[in-house]
Amino acid sequence: MIAVALLVLTAAGVALERRRGEPATSDAMRTAKVTRGTIVLSVSATGTVQPASMVEVRSRATGQVTRVLVDEGQRVRRGQVLVELDDPDARHAVESYGAALRSAEAAVANAQARLDELHAGATVYARQEAEEAVRQAEASVAQANDNLTRQQQLLRDGYVAQSVVDDARHNVQIAESQLRAARAKLADIQAGSTPEQVAQAEAALRQAHAQADQTGAALRQAEEQLAETHVTAPISGVVVKRSVDIGQSIIGGSGVGGTLVITVAQIEPLYATVAVDESDIAGVRIGMPVRLTADALPGAVIRGRVDKIAAVAEVVQNVTQFPVTVALQNPPSGVRLGMTVDAEFAVARHDNVLVIPQQAVKAGNPSTVTVVVGGELLSRPVKTGLSDGRVVEILDGLREGDIVFLGYARQQTTPQPARSPFQPQFRQQQRPGGTGR
Repeated sequence: MIAVALLVLTAAGVALERRRGEPATSDAMRTAKVTRGTIVLSVSATGTVQPASMVEVRSRATGQVTRVLVDEGQRVRRGQVLVELDDPDARHAVESYGAALRSAEAAVANAQARLDELHAGATVYARQEAEEAVRQAEASVAQANDNLTRQQQLLRDGYVAQSVVDDARHNVQIAESQLRAARAKLADIQAGSTPEQVAQAEAALRQAHAQADQTGAALRQAEEQLAETHVTAPISGVVVKRSVDIGQSIIGGSGVGGTLVITVAQIEPLYATVAVDESDIAGVRIGMPVRLTADALPGAVIRGRVDKIAAVAEVVQNVTQFPVTVALQNPPSGVRLGMTVDAEFAVARHDNVLVIPQQAVKAGNPSTVTVVVGGELLSRPVKTGLSDGRVVEILDGLREGDIVFLGYARQQTTPQPARSPFQPQFRQQQRPGGTGR
């Protein structure tokens, strides 16, 4: 009976002490079970969506804008005409060189025909034709001389002026010149072609070819200049900026000298450039998978892989960061250039390992964990591994299924406060005819 009374008094003292320390609340034990799972250590960074490249399309031709065929946000393909210009000088040059080339080609054809004749020799028809030409020329000379004699007589008789005689004499000279040419041609045909004649014909043909080639080169250059009045897209992508309007006069040039017409961004593939803190950059590697999200796309997860890591850091507001380029994989249609994204790099991943909440571990050498064994709280040293800040990997000291102590959760007291299953239960002794105290 004495032992029972002491037990009752001891229990009452414990309960009284609790009530003194916690007049309005009681504690509920919080625990967690050691389980197996996957733990991922990640690095977070923020950046923006960027194109694969950005190209400023400038005009090489000078002229007035007649048509603008695209607008901002429109997709274009390589070689597609974006803007058309009117350049009268380029158009006139093409027409002029075209006519000159046709004339040069005709000269080549004549020179080739002459050389062919010399190589082939005179035909019977050619001889007859040359002989007939000589006869006609002789008749023309005789007729011209007769006319000159008649006009001289009329001049002496006073019927015509001196100018008429002069004209008749000039006609005689022309007829005699034509006769000499006809006789020379007939002589050539009768004698056949000489090496000197063949050499001259070959030289004339080469000269005609050279002239035609030069004219053709000038025509091609003129056509290229005219083609530059059609400004085309150098890459496939999307128009991000239109810089000209219809009727605007622009100046052409090479490189960056020409007027900016259109800006095109290559969006296949898309990239995100994010700034990783220098303390985290060591864990980032080329090819590492990246998980990206955007406030503008709630619930959407964009996958990517690290494509490039900058060799030199950038200092922004006294913070040293390394730009990291991430190639986006199958981005959703809502992704836009310049959109802000949050990137998460999985720098380490351990699968099927023992894990417990981080708050269960007490730092020290070694670290310790409080475990619940048979209703008692026991401290046990553990060896920890990877931690993501929420859960920690346990390498040694615990087994799967163990219960670890996390702390007490404070709750409002009730007339019959709930007790922890691990707290000792005491029964008060009742006196006959009354209640226990």
